[in-house]
Amino acid sequence: MKKLFLLFFTICILIQIGFSQKTTQGELNSNYFKNPPQSSKVHTWWHWVQGSISKDGITKDLESMKAQGIAEATILNVGLIDNKTYLVPQVKFGTDAWYDMFKWALTEAKRLGFTIGAHNCDGWSSSGGPWITPEKSMKMFTWSNTNIEGGKTVSIQLERPFGRNNFYKDVSVVAFPSSTEINSFQKAKPTILLNDSSNANVLADGNPVSIVKLDRGNNITFQFNSEFEADKISLLPRKEFTWSSPKDFEMSYVLSLSSNGKDFQQLLEFKVKGLNEIKQIEIPATKSKYYKLTIKDFGYTDSWLALTLAEIELLKKDESPSYNPGIPFHQEKTVMVKAGDKSVFESAGTSFGTIDESEVLDISDKMDANGMLKWNAPAGNWKIIRFGYTTTGAVNAPATKEGEGLECDKMDSSVVEFHFSQFPQKLIDKAGNMAGNTFKFLLIDSWECAFQNWTQSLPHEFEARRGYKITPFIPALCGEMVTDAATSEAFLFDFRTTIADLIQNNYYKKFNSLCHKNKLEMHAEIIYGGPGYPPLDVLKTNQYADMPMFEFWTGHNGKTTTLEYNASKNVSLEFLASATLFNNKKVLGSEAYTGTAHYSESPAELKPYGDRAYCSGINQMILHSYVHQPTDSLPGMTLGGFASHFNRNNSWFNFAGSWMDYQSRIQYMLQQGQMQADVLYYVGDQLPQYLEAGNAVNVPIGYQIHVANYDILKNKIAIKNGKLTYGNVTFSLLTLPENMGMELATLQRLEELVKAGLVVYGPKPTKLLSMNGIRNNGTQFSQLVEKLWGKVDGKSIAENTYGKGKIYWGEPMKTVLDKINLKPDFQTIISDTATFLYTHRMSGDKDIYFVFNQQDKENSRDLYFRSMNSSVKEYNPKDGSISPIAYTKTKDGRTRIPFTFGPRESRIFIFEKGDGKPIKPEIKKKESFEITDFIGTLSFDTRGYGKIEPINISILKSLTDYENMDIKYFSGFSNYKINFKAPVSYLNKGEKVMLDLGQVGVTASVILNGKLLGTVWYTNTQFDVSGLLKEENNLQVTVGNEYRNRIIGDFVEYGKLKNIWTTSPVSDFLD
Repeated sequence: MKKLFLLFFTICILIQIGFSQKTTQGELNSNYFKNPPQSSKVHTWWHWVQGSISKDGITKDLESMKAQGIAEATILNVGLIDNKTYLVPQVKFGTDAWYDMFKWALTEAKRLGFTIGAHNCDGWSSSGGPWITPEKSMKMFTWSNTNIEGGKTVSIQLERPFGRNNFYKDVSVVAFPSSTEINSFQKAKPTILLNDSSNANVLADGNPVSIVKLDRGNNITFQFNSEFEADKISLLPRKEFTWSSPKDFEMSYVLSLSSNGKDFQQLLEFKVKGLNEIKQIEIPATKSKYYKLTIKDFGYTDSWLALTLAEIELLKKDESPSYNPGIPFHQEKTVMVKAGDKSVFESAGTSFGTIDESEVLDISDKMDANGMLKWNAPAGNWKIIRFGYTTTGAVNAPATKEGEGLECDKMDSSVVEFHFSQFPQKLIDKAGNMAGNTFKFLLIDSWECAFQNWTQSLPHEFEARRGYKITPFIPALCGEMVTDAATSEAFLFDFRTTIADLIQNNYYKKFNSLCHKNKLEMHAEIIYGGPGYPPLDVLKTNQYADMPMFEFWTGHNGKTTTLEYNASKNVSLEFLASATLFNNKKVLGSEAYTGTAHYSESPAELKPYGDRAYCSGINQMILHSYVHQPTDSLPGMTLGGFASHFNRNNSWFNFAGSWMDYQSRIQYMLQQGQMQADVLYYVGDQLPQYLEAGNAVNVPIGYQIHVANYDILKNKIAIKNGKLTYGNVTFSLLTLPENMGMELATLQRLEELVKAGLVVYGPKPTKLLSMNGIRNNGTQFSQLVEKLWGKVDGKSIAENTYGKGKIYWGEPMKTVLDKINLKPDFQTIISDTATFLYTHRMSGDKDIYFVFNQQDKENSRDLYFRSMNSSVKEYNPKDGSISPIAYTKTKDGRTRIPFTFGPRESRIFIFEKGDGKPIKPEIKKKESFEITDFIGTLSFDTRGYGKIEPINISILKSLTDYENMDIKYFSGFSNYKINFKAPVSYLNKGEKVMLDLGQVGVTASVILNGKLLGTVWYTNTQFDVSGLLKEENNLQVTVGNEYRNRIIGDFVEYGKLKNIWTTSPVSDFLD
């Protein structure tokens, strides 16, 4: 049995005398820190699940959000839980009844002073619905191959390329001379069957796009006209997308033989690891008329994503498979599948067996509408590619049955506008005069619709943007090397760049314009970059999000499902903080606290994940998730296996207001000014963009880093006194990616900056990327590289002077920072590799530092800040207090502050101009007593699942220590009423008296002598009870705990949930 969460608290009275310090009003409003404005309060996602929606539930949800300090909610209608509707009659997506619910939500939000946003379609990814036909959907190119002998007029039916959803459109037919020998499998033309019934001949068509979906136990049978000899089997297992690395996916197969097609004998069992590349397995030399391949097993990672097989052939030892691309990682480079890592885009292959682009003939006019080719073919062997496109088949998800459909074409602005008219515009129309105020924004959530590499206008767009026709390079899109390796790679770079341009402009920019036209904002988790997404200039595209957004997850123990925070050496480098800075956005939002703890999370346990996120640049939490509760059934509706549980039916949420205030205070501060960094990382010109984990981004502890693209480097950054500047951010070092490609324009900009005094850290580029680059700029590129890097080789020579600046490579970044005499922005005297995280912002002339102690223990340190300001105050986000703080100045101009952090505690330190004379608060007296001599009662509010008689108490102990099973496994509200006496010496009205609640089991409401003091969510929360304390006192503490207790109790007592009800799959996580 998994351990139970404890309920325990201690109570101490502290008496403390000092003086209060008045705060000045300036650019930072101290009153707003104490009582954050609406603009800084926490937001939430509000999932409406499977049509289980009620007006009463909407009202109660919004009222509970408001009561806990949440200011904004985003409606996301989703399916997710087995297409079942729970608790109330189903309100189907897109019906008049559904839109009435939406209007009711806006009406209630307006009454409460709340703002509402909505996702732009059913589900949370991405933009689609039943109104999207295949013609309007996301598209991918596809093709078929035909080999002919020329020197005569050829009349032949070209095979129609593979298409999904019975949709296919032709683009071109091209032919080129071919010396490739057709293998014996193709000559034999066996019949390929899936499970002895379905035709699976597409598995040997030489096209990785044509696929067959597989499951465990499936059989693929090959029927030859006569005995066929084989020495190996060639396979192409395929998944277009996986969340995990495609390199790690493992499958096992069994190959069997038969002479009659009925009785099969096993020949070989073998395993294959990795996806999306040809795997050739040697087998014992064999002759047989029938072969059968059985899919024995495969990995369960990402098992909800279909496993497919794209190609399979039985071959002789020296034969090559029909799909044998000369371009390495052909599928990844043509935006078909997820790449394993950035090295994919650095590989170039050899130029063996290449096609001269001048020999690629466009014979599209020789084929009629039915695919019949009539062509007077020149002498020789020719390969003909019939090239076109189909739908990717991606659907919006997880959607309800009524709202699911194909994803819209992200590279066609007219389709995006059509999609907007089918749902978002209807929301706007229903909102009426509430659109643009109460109804504030539309959301595009994270891109989870895999890849798109074609749209109808792509050939025209490619030529207009790149300056040459795509047709001669169609063979390269199909895996053939055209002209040479460098030329083929340059074309594919141009191809990916065109895709990036079209997604940026025709999806995100277009959607932004449609929102603004209707007086709404666009909030978006724009493509994050990296191998899992289509190519995109992430930094540039985020200019179109009025609120750029990211996401972060919690971490939990897989056996117990309880949260377990692991300290980080540094925050992870992401694009979004820099996109927010360089696009002049004030707020970076984040889907927050996503996890799978299943009623085992608490605010205190979630806090470290949030504080780490704040250190990464996030300054607006959007809780994931408040799932709509149509009734009061407890603990109620969830997102199945995902998200933390922020809703009124989860008991502890009802006392979570002070945690929301904590976050809102931090957000108020971190929404001021600009996020500082000393290092600027140039992400490079390659697409897709990667944030690599190498030397160029591995900044030492105490320094921060931002990310720039070419647009930022060229148009937004200035150089002053040898340093890069943007607003009030100054970068002392520019680092370069470790890939070898760079465009001439980038190199020219680097030359300008280094000549003016900039220090650069990075390797010498060795190649150009684009077709224009390799054909027109090679000489100039090489000459400029030699000027800048000189003899730097990263080994024996590590630096070169050029103009007023320098280029370094081959030694640690810390060594370079020391050489340019740049001290850490924040550090301690102890080597804290995983203790503190921080972020630094500047607002006007004020430095704002947020510092987070990651350790679950008290830590005392001397903190060193590189701020030149001479007045320092400590801002405590837990209670909103502001205090002057003792400090000294060091010889090198930094500020030293001795400070003690409580376990996983965070503080904000603000430095501003002053007289340089810190005020040290004098503690005149500090004493305490613990309340141990008391009498009281403990009563229980089960919130509906039964009655538990109250008990008398004279000590405090964990609920799990009670023998009474109803108490031991209780979840709900525990009401403690404690009567105690205070020493007469504590009743002096001139003294400040603090009540310390110690450790409280999750959250609580606290009342002393009839006055509400507030709520508790964290250890050692203190309340000022000066003037409230009497000789005889009554303390009432109402605790809301986790439902983990009752869930375990139900399974212990009944083997299933009985007293409570939830859609969370809690039984999957119990022993």
